Amino acid sequence: MKRGMRKVLGIVLTMLLILNLASAASAYVAPSFLETVLIAGSSTDEIKLVTFDLPEEADIVFAFDLTGSMSGVIDAAKANAGALMSELDTWGGVHGIDFDYGVMSYMDYVGSYASCGYEAFYGYPGDYPYSLDQGVTSNNAFVDTAIAGLALGSGGDGPQDYTRIFYESYADCCVNWRTGAEKVLLNFGDNVPHDCDLNEDVPGMMGTWSTGGDPGRDAIMGTPDDLDLQTVLADMADEEIKLLESHSTTYASVYWEYWTGITGGHMFVTESGSWLDQVGDAIKESLAYVEDLHFEAEPGFEAWLTSEIVDGWKYDEIEVEITFTVPWATPAGDYPFVITAMDGQGNEYGDQEVLIHVVRTLINIDIKPGSFPNSINLKNKGVIPVGILGSACFDVTTIDFETVVFAGAAPQDKAPSYEDVNGDGFTDLVLHFATQETDIQPGDTGACLTGWTYELMEFEGCDSVRTIPKE
Repeated sequence: MKRGMRKVLGIVLTMLLILNLASAASAYVAPSFLETVLIAGSSTDEIKLVTFDLPEEADIVFAFDLTGSMSGVIDAAKANAGALMSELDTWGGVHGIDFDYGVMSYMDYVGSYASCGYEAFYGYPGDYPYSLDQGVTSNNAFVDTAIAGLALGSGGDGPQDYTRIFYESYADCCVNWRTGAEKVLLNFGDNVPHDCDLNEDVPGMMGTWSTGGDPGRDAIMGTPDDLDLQTVLADMADEEIKLLESHSTTYASVYWEYWTGITGGHMFVTESGSWLDQVGDAIKESLAYVEDLHFEAEPGFEAWLTSEIVDGWKYDEIEVEITFTVPWATPAGDYPFVITAMDGQGNEYGDQEVLIHVVRTLINIDIKPGSFPNSINLKNKGVIPVGILGSACFDVTTIDFETVVFAGAAPQDKAPSYEDVNGDGFTDLVLHFATQETDIQPGDTGACLTGWTYELMEFEGCDSVRTIPKE
């Protein structure tokens, strides 16, 4: 580490789920539409297939911290860069991805800086804050030569000018990203950026952690081109540049997981002896692996969806099992909504349109139990008895009889009356409705009853009628 680096104690190594501002690679969800009929409280299962389109081109820019503590990483990069590019090119050929590469390097700004309650020597003579050593190119030999020519500097305080490097990834037109390519900045570092508040927006972090501002291209603190870490990361996401952060330790990993997650990337730990495999795997996974793939429903319908969470390679078709459940107490009606395939960082991978027709539970009723046909004299001033028939699947004692409506009329009963009106051995509920309060009209051939159970299940039953018209 550079001289004067501050240690942070008690960092919890927790992977945070970040709302990602970057765009995901295109993907397809099949089937793209589901229409089904359910009653409240019931469920249906579905297997969703998510198919991804891998990028046809991927540009990888290697950025190297050249301060003294990075000697092991630099030596590993010099020894393995050629083999890494060859491996990626071979793997990309199998999966239809054409790789190009570039190289950046940096140490820190030269001189002493004071800002945001922090003062230190950022770097010493001979150090530099940014160099584009090789723009993105298809010539791997140029890239290998640029990496072989890297030389360590000194560095001053612990934090580095990472924010400047992230800024140049989209501000320096000479980086030469290809139009339409997947853009990845792979930074090899070991500390934290200069910033007036590293804790800003990082979940769970309280107070202010200042490591001093980044003076920007003019290297003068307090001028309009000063750089803010959070703004720069958001701009990287807008430019669809994914940040991968390779460190030799887990120092400040909670922070780096959050910062890289803003761009759709992540932090990983490398060891000099395993540099080639670890870096290669990290790049492949950033382009072609999805973690925590699942489906989420649009706001207001979250409780309707339960989704399996799976990981997998994007060059394979990935299956995700989901379950739709209509919540209890959902009124009958049509409910359209959208569910979206997402990963753990919030990247979206396609939608399914859903239309659920919620219907009432169908039950049996008997208008005027014991009589047939069920003649209704529409000028009658009395009541119409209606039996709600119980069964092995429907317990009438669970009915909230105050919710029952028959042909638009409420029950006249003061309390429920239970009996077995059809002799099948199951308890039935008989209620009475004022004829003049119903909406039965001359010529009607049927009438229906609706209501709710105490468990908030909506039900409906219908029976035939023969009307005797009013005079």
